[in-house]
Order: sequence, then C-alpha cells, then structure tokens
Amino acid sequence: MNIWLKIILLIGVITALIYIHNEAKKSNMNIKQVIFWYIASFLLFVTVVFDGLMQLIAKALGIYDPVNAIFLVIISILAYKVFRQAVEINKLTIQVKTLAQKVAINVKERR
Repeated sequence: MNIWLKIILLIGVITALIYIHNEAKKSNMNIKQVIFWYIASFLLFVTVVFDGLMQLIAKALGIYDPVNAIFLVIISILAYKVFRQAVEINKLTIQVKTLAQKVAINVKERR
C-alpha cells in the first residue's frame, strides 16, 4: 500500500475516533453504538498498519484480491449492523404502540 494512502487512511481513522469520542461525551450515542464504532475503527486501523494481514485473510477465504476481501468484510459487518438496528427499531415501534394504547386507555378512563 502506498505510504500516502496509509497516512490519509490513518488520519481518517483518527478523525473518526475523535468524532465518536466527542459524540459519546455528549451522550448522543448509547454504549453499544460507541463500542461497535470503536471496534470498527480499531479494525480499520489494524488493516491499514498491517497490509499483509488482509492478504492473509484473503488467501484464507480463497479470495483473489485483498481489496475484495476488505469489501466482503465491511459489507458483512454493515449488513449485520443494519439487521441489529432493524430489530431494535421493531422493538421500539412495539413499545411506542403499547404506550400509546395505555395513554389512550388512561385518557378514556378519566372522562
């Protein structure tokens, strides 16, 4: 990997970590989200610093090009994240529906 590309990627990872840290301090993110993004940033940092790691992973998975292995890993992680958020949104939707029904019952009982 080109040294300039490594430097740009490392600056990007460090910037992302600073942003995640600031958002966590403001309490805009819950702890699960913060941990997920810290781990994702750390893994990106490791793959940038150790080029051969992705080549090793690509060979182990039988993928010709390490870039394709990176895309596969990132897409898999993001698909998992989207699925988990869909489950969470579904739970919250059910909770909102239940609370709205309870409020409606309380309002009706007061009349």
